[in-house]
Amino acid sequence: MEHKAGFVNIVGNPNVGKSTLMNDLVGERISIITSKAQTTRHRIMGIVNTPDYQIVFSDTPGVLTPKYKLQESMLNFSEGALVDADVLIYVTDVVEDPSKNADFLAKVAKEKIPVLLVINKIDLVKVQVQLEDGAAYIKSGLRKKVVVVAAEKMSSMTNYTDRATCPLFGDGAGAMLLEPTEENVGIIDGVFHIDGQGLEHLWMPAGGSALPASHETIDAQQHYVIQDGRNVYKNAVTDMLESSLEVMKRNNLTIEDVDWFIPHQANLRIIEAVGSRLGIDNEKVLVNIEKYGNTSAASIPLCLDEYKNRLKKGDRVILTAFGAGFTWGALYIIWDL
Repeated sequence: MEHKAGFVNIVGNPNVGKSTLMNDLVGERISIITSKAQTTRHRIMGIVNTPDYQIVFSDTPGVLTPKYKLQESMLNFSEGALVDADVLIYVTDVVEDPSKNADFLAKVAKEKIPVLLVINKIDLVKVQVQLEDGAAYIKSGLRKKVVVVAAEKMSSMTNYTDRATCPLFGDGAGAMLLEPTEENVGIIDGVFHIDGQGLEHLWMPAGGSALPASHETIDAQQHYVIQDGRNVYKNAVTDMLESSLEVMKRNNLTIEDVDWFIPHQANLRIIEAVGSRLGIDNEKVLVNIEKYGNTSAASIPLCLDEYKNRLKKGDRVILTAFGAGFTWGALYIIWDL
């Protein structure tokens, strides 16, 4: 009998009070901007040149020191899910040391587990692709338990002197455990697309093999996210809408059949525009961007975790995302927790 991949557990961490790494909107729990300086309310206000009343601060803002690393944050909350896992798929925009990332995360398992490290430069669709990859591991019989982790430290690539982008992004992480099931639940189908012509509209110019880090690239501030908001908005709305409709059509779903719609938490205007054009009730569109900002690949896992008590077994859920490249896609799942 063919096995499907069902969700066993989902955990998210958008709160600095529970972890060593997180920030919400600009000024709320901002992590390290420089290698030595701590981040404070007054420092952010100074960099952004914004009056205090225009920034919403947390009651307990995080002041993080350089000892806190992305790996340590992931370890804090994904430890339980990793025990006994057969393989870990780890998705991130930021890698402080690739070999250290993989080794560090594997330490929490009873034995070393295989780790597939996926580096995506602002490619927000990657976590959906890796969920489908995890399902393929299980369907093939190669693995029985797969953990998909998305961890992002967008504050490390955000230019806090650029008021067009710095209020948008946040840090966050989520982990999802997949196991075999004989029921018709879990990860059902996905559609994914890419168009390289969108590169110049959402990217980080330096830091890769095409333009390695140098004094010149650092002085030119080329290690920060650059975004053409108008082009990103237009393409994100169109592409997330069309990919959602595509996966629905492939699975004979009408909009009335969809119980929940979870878009990438990029921008509230984008989310509202996609939902409106899709014709889905606002109550079915799950949103938390007002709390955490755009956490890149972590945004959908965080949303799933935050609303998991509202979702019921058998609920039909459409996940959709859009990111650099441009890349976009949609995933159809049937909830089974």
